[in-house]
Amino acid sequence: MSKTEWKQVETLTTILLPFKLVSVKLQKTSRPRIDHVFWSYESLFNNIDDLQTMLARPRYRNNAWTKTLAVAVEQMRLKLSKYYQKTEHPFVYSDAVILEPSGKLLLFEQDSFEPHFKSKYSYDCRERYIDNYESTLQVPRLETTLKRKRAIDEDSEDNDDDYYRALAKAEKQRGIQNEYDFYIAGPTAPKKRDPLG
Repeated sequence: MSKTEWKQVETLTTILLPFKLVSVKLQKTSRPRIDHVFWSYESLFNNIDDLQTMLARPRYRNNAWTKTLAVAVEQMRLKLSKYYQKTEHPFVYSDAVILEPSGKLLLFEQDSFEPHFKSKYSYDCRERYIDNYESTLQVPRLETTLKRKRAIDEDSEDNDDDYYRALAKAEKQRGIQNEYDFYIAGPTAPKKRDPLG
């Protein structure tokens, strides 16, 4: 192959590899979590932004084949956007990300999100919690749960109560009664935890 053809292959690999990696990552788990979907979309959209920036550079811009690739990359963005917006309940993605204890609002603090999205997504999630769950659930006070957990884990060598103690301390300091506010105000989990747990 010619140097130009090798450059084309290199560019095509740069374009397609991130999509392959995301596909493999989501397919290799038997039950991919919904919060992973939002992070995957975020990484793919960021990748498309980087590609469009790269193809606009003088080194690439003047090649005829680059113009064709630029059109293809824009079509990739449109296709990804189509599927991104296709869900009937789009809030499922943002809520799943927020309710993942080691991430919470971290995704929405990335540069690719406008500053207002963090508060908007958090506010909307909080409202859904209040409207759909808070009034119907009798959630035990965390302090009671903590006493029970401490009694169970008292002799455990790998006692990871520190996270729960920090949450209890945060609740006392803020006087927070709403479970969503309490969850958001507390520290993120030091390691991945099961959101359902």
